[in-house]
Amino acid sequence: MNRTSALLLAILVGAPCVARAGDESTTEEPTRSFDSAIKNAEAGTFNPFTFPARVEGRGSIAILSGYDSAYKSFELTGNAEVRVYGPLAVRVGVQWVPQKSTIYPTAGLRLQVLKQGTHGIDLAVSAYYKAEGLTQGSTEGEIEANVAIGRSFGRLHLLGNLVGGSDFDGNDHDGEVRLSGVYSVRDTVLIGVDSRTRFDLGSNTANLVANNKATFDVVAGPTLTVLVGPVALMATAGYSGAKLYNAASYANGAIAMAGAGGAF
Repeated sequence: MNRTSALLLAILVGAPCVARAGDESTTEEPTRSFDSAIKNAEAGTFNPFTFPARVEGRGSIAILSGYDSAYKSFELTGNAEVRVYGPLAVRVGVQWVPQKSTIYPTAGLRLQVLKQGTHGIDLAVSAYYKAEGLTQGSTEGEIEANVAIGRSFGRLHLLGNLVGGSDFDGNDHDGEVRLSGVYSVRDTVLIGVDSRTRFDLGSNTANLVANNKATFDVVAGPTLTVLVGPVALMATAGYSGAKLYNAASYANGAIAMAGAGGAF
């Protein structure tokens, strides 16, 4: 066998092996376009009420506005979050305070301490400065702590929050339970339900009377998130109910909000 024949034989024998190696590499899951936006949507970053239990990507932003007929008030919530180191993120935002008819700032830190891949669940803890009480607002504000727990089952993503808040002089205490579920119809379309129940945990009566503070309220409804590249378009509409301290009865109504966000 001359050298030319030997070279041709080597090529013929080696070609199938190279082809198989190439086929194996193509079986790896390709990176999705705008993967950070998809992961943030699955984690609940674009939910109107429930905080996510994961810190995804480098940062995100979301803002929703609408109307709440139980409070007979405009509604607004917005936040921006940036990962500063590992699982630690800084979060700032704004919220509408219906009792004061004003916008109030929020700011805090969020830390993911458990990951589903390692521990079976996602868990994040956070602490924030926000408006005092459920709705009243004040120049003093309060500190709110949030424990978020999440678990994904394929395309279904479940999330829950336990929240407690107190003002700085100890005269105002409140709590919250938030629950949500998101289902990925496809990578760019997610449907779900989001809810929040807030309740007074013992506040100074003078504060309740003076501010006509809400002692209990609840919102719940379906959600829709559509991703257009890194941009998220969000909408929700559902039930809203509230009991103000000075009100003679419980107010039933509806809430509708829509907005946009993004992640990178």
